[in-house]
Order: sequence, then C-alpha cells, then structure tokens
Amino acid sequence: MTDSGLTPLSPLDEQLLRRAIALSARAASNGNMAFGALLADPDGNVLLEAENTTFTEQNALRHAETNLVESAVASLTPEQIATATLYTSCEPCAMCAGAMYWGGLNRMIYAMSEQDLLDITGINDHCPTMRGVGCRNVLETGQRDIEVSGPHLVEEACAVQHDYFGTSPEDRDLSDATSGLSPLDERLLRHAIGVATRSVANGNLPFGALLADPAGNVLLEAENSDITGKSPLNHAETNLMRLAVERLTPEQTATATLYTSCEPCAMCSGSMYWGGLNRLVYGMSEHHLLEYTGANPLNPTMRGVGCREVLNSGQRRIAVSGPHLVEEASAIHQGYWSS
Repeated sequence: MTDSGLTPLSPLDEQLLRRAIALSARAASNGNMAFGALLADPDGNVLLEAENTTFTEQNALRHAETNLVESAVASLTPEQIATATLYTSCEPCAMCAGAMYWGGLNRMIYAMSEQDLLDITGINDHCPTMRGVGCRNVLETGQRDIEVSGPHLVEEACAVQHDYFGTSPEDRDLSDATSGLSPLDERLLRHAIGVATRSVANGNLPFGALLADPAGNVLLEAENSDITGKSPLNHAETNLMRLAVERLTPEQTATATLYTSCEPCAMCSGSMYWGGLNRLVYGMSEHHLLEYTGANPLNPTMRGVGCREVLNSGQRRIAVSGPHLVEEASAIHQGYWSS
C-alpha cells in the first residue's frame, strides 16, 4: 500500500475532499449521521456521491463509503472504479475499507481520522466508533497496492461532527471474549458449512453463514453471491447482516449467534459490528483460506488483520470463537480454487 498521509493535497484533491465534507453536512441535514463520500475520475469529474443513510433506512450498515461502493459496483465499470479516487469526510471504518478493497478501488483520500472522530463521539450508541484498526491496517493486508492519503482538512471535517454530536469524549476498556464449541454450536457450524457447499452448487464461491437464536433455531441463512449477484461485496456474512437488519429486530440480532464457514474478512466483521451482533463462531481461519486461494482473482484473500482485531476495536464486547471444524470447513475449498 502506498501511504501518502504526509503528502500535501493537490488543489484538485482539496476541492473534491471539501465537497465530500459538504456531503457530510448534507447527510446530517437529511436526518442521518454526518458522513459523506464521493468518487471522481482522474480529471476530477464526480462519478458518484453518497451520504450516510443509517437513520432514514433504519440500517446500521448504511455508511457513506459502503453506500458509495455499492453504487459503484452496480453502475460503473471495473476500469472506472480502478482509476477513480474515493474522497470521504472521515477515515473509513473496517467495514467500509473492506468494501473499498473488494469493490476494486485503488486510491482513497480522507479528511478527519478515526481517532479524531472518537475524540468527538466518545462512547455514543448512535455512532460506536471503532478504534485501533485504521483503514491502512485493513487495506495493507490485501493483494494489491492501494494509495491512501489522510488525514487532511481535519478542522473543517471535525467542525461538522462537533455541530452534530456536541458531546464530550469518554473512553472505556474493552476486551475480547472467546468461548468453546458446545454440541449446539458444533451442529450449527456444520449447518453453515453446508450452506457454503450449497453456495458452490448455486454457482458462487464456497462460503456460507447463518444466524441462530439462543435456543438454536435458525433465523436466517445466506450464501456468497459474488458471481450470480455480480458484486464482489456479496460475501455470505455481509449478505446475512443485510438480511438481519432488514428482517429482524435489534433484540433478535443482539441475542443471536452468527455461524460462518470461514473467518470473516474486515468488511464482513465490520458489518457484524455495525449490525449489532454480539457473538460469532467460525470454521476455518482466514490464514487457512489464504493457503487455498493464494492470489486467485475471484477471492484475493486479505491477511494479517483477522476478525478479532476488527471486532476488538469497537465499543462493545463481542464474543468470538474459532477456528473450529477446520478439516470439514476446508473440504469444499480443496480443489475449488485451482479448478
């Protein structure tokens, strides 16, 4: 990853970043969180804009950058995305950084940092800012060089957040939680591995996930749909969390466990965090997956961050258990990526 955080902005970059900051103010005036982002081509022509829409859509995953990347993969060519720059009013969280990676972005400029935001939001239920991961730590684990520049225009970007939050920073110590695999967990994790097998049968990549309530009743299932859905953002866990925030109550999600055949990437882990999940059980690790996928263009597996690092950076305790049933979870991957 090319790190140009200390490089001054060009006049064009500065102009476009100010436009992203203006979008964050517009998001707040539209009844949402104060975050905005845009994509521009190398000549500075704005291709797409997006605001945060978490409140108006009642969906905690609707961050400005994720909204923008989803629009990009739906309406732009891969070449347009690869040559564009994403400008955003605030350093992207792990979910958004992961979306940028999987969406094919190669350059990003941000204004205020995640730490700047945390200094303003403190422990805020509406915006439980993550900490410690940082977009660079997420993006540098990928298999291509992504240029990141920021923070820039910090005072201007922070002014919007100060107007919006008006809070004093607080902090607290949060720790990771792990748990063993009970017979119920084992049965449900095998069910998720079965969903991954079904995903392949349906023409997609070998990943599957499900949500189950404390009694073990399956609430929702989701397969990977990268290929049939024509979007590299359609990972099984992110698909599952999209369904959860649409169909389940916050209480149902908060008390459920997500079972997934493979350790979630940064994007999926971020989706779980913002979607209100509190417990995760996974099969094979991201490290195991990388041994199979290598540099396969269908799944350029990230490395080095891990779901625990992402989830530990948040403001609530999330129980993580895994890897488990690695041989069973790996079986569907044997021969898949070399065929």
